[in-house]
Amino acid sequence: MEMKAFWYRGFGCGFVRTLVAFLFCSSVGFAQYPAPTLFDPANSAPNQITTPTFNWSQVTGANRYWVTVSTNSSDLPTNINAQSCPGCVANGISFNMTSGTSTSHSAGQTGGGIGTTRILSSGTTYYWRVQAWNSNGTQGNYSPIRSFTTASTTTPIPTVSSISPTTMVANGATQTLTINGNNFQSGNRVQFRWNVGSGAGVWNSGAALNFLNATQLTIGMNPGTVNDTIQVRVCRSSTQTTDADCSTQLHAVTVTAVTQIPIPTVSSISPTTMVANGATQTLTINGNNF
Repeated sequence: MEMKAFWYRGFGCGFVRTLVAFLFCSSVGFAQYPAPTLFDPANSAPNQITTPTFNWSQVTGANRYWVTVSTNSSDLPTNINAQSCPGCVANGISFNMTSGTSTSHSAGQTGGGIGTTRILSSGTTYYWRVQAWNSNGTQGNYSPIRSFTTASTTTPIPTVSSISPTTMVANGATQTLTINGNNFQSGNRVQFRWNVGSGAGVWNSGAALNFLNATQLTIGMNPGTVNDTIQVRVCRSSTQTTDADCSTQLHAVTVTAVTQIPIPTVSSISPTTMVANGATQTLTINGNNF
């Protein structure tokens, strides 16, 4: 399931969700805290890691902070007396077990609080804000909402340094082609482009490849039955086969057709009778394809 939001909530009145605690905390009447100032991640920051560290300013009197993070800004609470975040899927506490307060938290971090945290998803925009509060029941104003985007997970473009063999006999039989290079992955796709016959002039995907390691793979290649030059490239995946997704190095297999000797045919021979005298005699054979 895609993570939608997560939140960190401390002990005290905001953490104990009972009617008695709520009435007690509401009746105390503590002054509201000002909103914290958000530092990191910077607003609209791109290419963030999936375990970013959230940093904000200290608010005098606060000993807990509620950090809410979501893929939808409307999920973030607006009521300063909110006791929950309905869109949240994980929870923890943003305070230091020693000093009693903390103005930072890292996604996926364990310790420094109680609860669970989540590593964010790649290629996703998140919205976040912070509220200062105290275990005596005082809750403060929310900070303005900020956003950031995590970096996308991109499959690297393969590069090809050599292929083997570089020549094949055009016998119509599948032969093994070894491809050497870098950035190879099991999900890559090998493509061929030939010059003669059906499908000529365009890149055509080959059969399933045999991934050996990040620098070598093999694939079965049918060279056909005619003279040709067949180019080879490796692409990111079966759905990523544009020129921008594939190796740009030029490597090709030269295919040579087998010279077929025609089958001879015999129309007549002469003579058709001989005397068995043990001596060598001349036989003339007539026909075609001699």
